[in-house]
Amino acid sequence: MELIKHLYANSRKEHWTDGLQWIGWSFWGFLPVGVTILTMVLYGQTLLLSIFTDNGEFAIYAATYLGSAFYIVMKDNQSFPSRSFVTLVLVALLVGSALLYAQIAMNNFLLEKGDAAMLPKLDKDVVRTLSQYLLPVVLLLTYLIVVAESIRISPDDSKMSQNQFNDLNKQFENLGGNDNE
Repeated sequence: MELIKHLYANSRKEHWTDGLQWIGWSFWGFLPVGVTILTMVLYGQTLLLSIFTDNGEFAIYAATYLGSAFYIVMKDNQSFPSRSFVTLVLVALLVGSALLYAQIAMNNFLLEKGDAAMLPKLDKDVVRTLSQYLLPVVLLLTYLIVVAESIRISPDDSKMSQNQFNDLNKQFENLGGNDNE
C-alpha cells in the first residue's frame, strides 16, 4: 500500500510521536470504559469484554475515530497518499460499524420489547468477535492517517528531496540515458 511506503519514506521520529500523542489524548474519550472497569473492580465483579461489545460500544467508538480520519483524508488535501484506497477502506469500516451497531441495537430493542420471534438470526459470538477486532483495526488505521497528516504539515525536506532525486534517477535510467553503459 502506498500509504505505508509514503510513511516509511518521508517520516521522522517526530511524526510517529505526534501520532502517538494524538492517540493518547483521544483515549480520554474512553473514560467511560475506564470508569466502568474501575467500578467493576471496586465491586469485585468479573471483567468481561462482552460488557463493551454486546451493546455496540466498540462499534460506536470505531465510528467516531473513522469520522475524524475521514476529515483528515478528505479535507482540502488532494495529495493524501493512497487517498482513494484509504477512503474506500474508511467507508467500508464505517458502514460495517454502523451496520454492526444497528443490528445490536435492534436485537436489544426487540429483546427488551419481548418480540423474540422478530429477532434476526444473530450470532452473539460473531458480533463480539467483530467488535473486538474492529476497534483496534480502526485505531491503527487512524494512527497511520495522523502520522501521514503530520508529515504533510511538517515535512522532512531533505528526505523528500533525496527521495525525489532517487526517483528521477530511476526514471532517467529507465529511459536508457545512463552514460555508464
